[in-house]
Amino acid sequence: MSSAEIGLPKMINESMSNTAEPSNLFDSELFEAMTLVPANRPDIVVTCVLVMKAKSRLISMQGMITELTNSAYPSSYIKVMQVDKLPNDTYTSFPPDFQPK
Repeated sequence: MSSAEIGLPKMINESMSNTAEPSNLFDSELFEAMTLVPANRPDIVVTCVLVMKAKSRLISMQGMITELTNSAYPSSYIKVMQVDKLPNDTYTSFPPDFQPK
């Protein structure tokens, strides 16, 4: 359950974290003795990780929108327009198989 679902602000802002999206890899490409992570696959290749990446993008978008709408201070028009673009940008970043029809 996320804090937004019960009306609380986010506990950790994205600016407080330095993690990146997971690499789009198959589980079979990972093994214990590996020294280098394999190259990231494009998002058109469907793997188990792709679901997590899509969910991460949705949650990130929701967090940015919530931060803007719950702010105690007025936001600039430019910031509002940037956040207004987020849902469409997030939707188009999904591979075609993950886009709702």
